[in-house]
Amino acid sequence: MRVKNKKAIKWISGGHFLIDMYSGFLNPILPFIAAHLGISLAVASCIISISQITSSITQPLFGFFADRFKKRFFLFWGIILAGIFLSTTTIAANVYVLALCIIFGSMGVSFFHPQASGMTNYFCIDANVTKKMSIYLTCGTFGFAIGPIISSFIVDFISFKALPFMAILGILYALSLFIFVPKIKNKQTKENLPKFYNVLFEIFSCKTTKLLVILSIIKALIQVTFLVLMPFLWKSLNYPPSKIGIIVFLFLTIGSIGTMLSSNVERFLGTKKTMILSLTMPLPFTLLFVLTYIKFPVLSIISFLILGFFIMLSTPINMTLAQKAMPKYKSTIAGLVGGFSFGVIGLFLPLIGYLSEILTIPHMLMILSIIPAGLSFIVNLLPNDLLHDGLPHRD
Repeated sequence: MRVKNKKAIKWISGGHFLIDMYSGFLNPILPFIAAHLGISLAVASCIISISQITSSITQPLFGFFADRFKKRFFLFWGIILAGIFLSTTTIAANVYVLALCIIFGSMGVSFFHPQASGMTNYFCIDANVTKKMSIYLTCGTFGFAIGPIISSFIVDFISFKALPFMAILGILYALSLFIFVPKIKNKQTKENLPKFYNVLFEIFSCKTTKLLVILSIIKALIQVTFLVLMPFLWKSLNYPPSKIGIIVFLFLTIGSIGTMLSSNVERFLGTKKTMILSLTMPLPFTLLFVLTYIKFPVLSIISFLILGFFIMLSTPINMTLAQKAMPKYKSTIAGLVGGFSFGVIGLFLPLIGYLSEILTIPHMLMILSIIPAGLSFIVNLLPNDLLHDGLPHRD
């Protein structure tokens, strides 16, 4: 049973903005941290891999807990860990300290998300669930988009040592959550509750959820690798941190517009066509970027921004279809589709970084963009009963 509490939803949504803002700190400034510590693209990719694995692969486990318990503990420590450790990456003395900062900060991100999603749902009345959840998700998307702007401008115009002061905001906000987000009484008993591995077995026994997790991994391949590799390419072209931060901000903002328009596009084109569009369109725009990034940089940046729109266009569709297929495990499904898929790509980032040094980043981008286009046929394997056919054609 849900309990209406608008104030709690606002504070949880604000926490989502804040923790995703911290998550967005690293991408635009990592090339400069790497140069400061004297590490290569391959080593930096290993560090990002640690971040993705820690924050994403563990999300299904915390999603499993979120399906059973609602605890402010996870919100509090999620923001504390992310705020302190992701803000202090710029003062890491060596690569090992940097890796530890990212591990603990990413663990905070993993703590927060499944619990926050479940509690937002709990504090909504039935008629407002979709609206309030969209506000919660939009806050996170905007936070992740604005994070690169904040970190890159602080590093570019103040100093590396100034970024850790951003942790103060997270600490104060986390303490405020205990005042404005009430406790939730847990009425569940431990009897007859499924084990985590039994839940995973049941989820992956469903053909639909298996296919949707695979599609989410394919989409994450483009989003994660492009956000990691592009800043290194732009740094090699002597772009300052602030300029890289602005480009990443615009990429994520336009991507969030694609996410918001997803349901409208789906209604017009149908579910399958929208998902295929999201998987295939990155290829031509990546090609345009590779052909223009040296002689026509403005055109290349525009193509990169449009790329973000198509990459994130079908994100809500994947999540909604998976939760429709297995409605009793919504938080665990959210952890798999929205978290685990990114963690899987994190496992391959060291190899991708190494190959990028050998093949060059532009060639690697082209190879990566071919993969989702080539595997888009998987969409046609989804059962039709969950899909929307789009608007009927008029003669």
